[in-house]
Amino acid sequence: MDKIRALVTGVGGAAGVGVVQSLREKNIFTLGVNCFALTAGFKLAHDFAVVPLAREENFIPVLLDLCKAKKINVLIPTVDEELILCARNREQFQRIGVKVALGETETIAKCLDKWIFFQELKRYDLPVAQTWSARGECSVSKLNFPLIAKPRMGRGGRGIRIFHGPEGLGDFLALGGDYILQEYVEGEEFSVDTLADFYGQGLVAVPRKRIEVKGGVCWKGCTVHNEQISVAALEISEKLGLKGPACMQLKVSKAGEIKFFEINPRMGGTTSLTRAAGVDIPYLTVKLLMEGTVDPAELRFRKTYISRYFADVFFTEDELPQDVEGELGLL
Repeated sequence: MDKIRALVTGVGGAAGVGVVQSLREKNIFTLGVNCFALTAGFKLAHDFAVVPLAREENFIPVLLDLCKAKKINVLIPTVDEELILCARNREQFQRIGVKVALGETETIAKCLDKWIFFQELKRYDLPVAQTWSARGECSVSKLNFPLIAKPRMGRGGRGIRIFHGPEGLGDFLALGGDYILQEYVEGEEFSVDTLADFYGQGLVAVPRKRIEVKGGVCWKGCTVHNEQISVAALEISEKLGLKGPACMQLKVSKAGEIKFFEINPRMGGTTSLTRAAGVDIPYLTVKLLMEGTVDPAELRFRKTYISRYFADVFFTEDELPQDVEGELGLL
């Protein structure tokens, strides 16, 4: 593993930072990339580069050029908007000796689209929060409240609205936009970090209780041994055909019902807690890519708590890769 050189995207976010920290601890070279120059993760990676946004035409060509220039052999995307693009261009990366830490394009698309995700879980009779498409396929008078309106392809809690009754919902839906409506489950919230091998066999599911959440980010939490959640998460992983890491979200209702409502087919923002508990998902993902197997002992975890705080990194002017004042509109 000492010859592994990994390119990690999105090192301005918690998931990317967590991957870099994990791989550095294992003496794996990391090239951290992000679309902004003023990025904390640049200080944590061995090397860094600014790349275009995923929606820009030169995103994949720039990644390919970086992989060739820096002798990269593993690509780990951590940003939702990049996942389908990187998976779709997997063969281009493979031709230059780079393995992509993602599953199949079709599977990723099913996970990112919350409406399709709901339909898939219903098809397999798996536990999922009741969901409706907001595109004229539901009658407001027949809905149960409270409920949540979410962008069908959203992430990070952006654009979410909670409705405690029908008042205002009709006007909101009339504004347009591709939304789903989902039952609001009263109860404890969990995330589950899962890992499957690259043949689709689920290996481990580590539930994390979200004790304190701010802006969609877990600030306090703990890993828990809950067989019911772990079994359900692994079943979802295998039924959907997930490969590599994923992060699922669910609630356990006051009546004890498990209701999954979201899945990210990539590493989660609090994968660091799972790593501290004993299951180093970023490292194991690389190990699976390069060696095909992991030791069962590496899949065991202990109850561990997390309490987050702000940490500061500083750049001198000559350390930044481009004119950051122009980037931030300070000129």
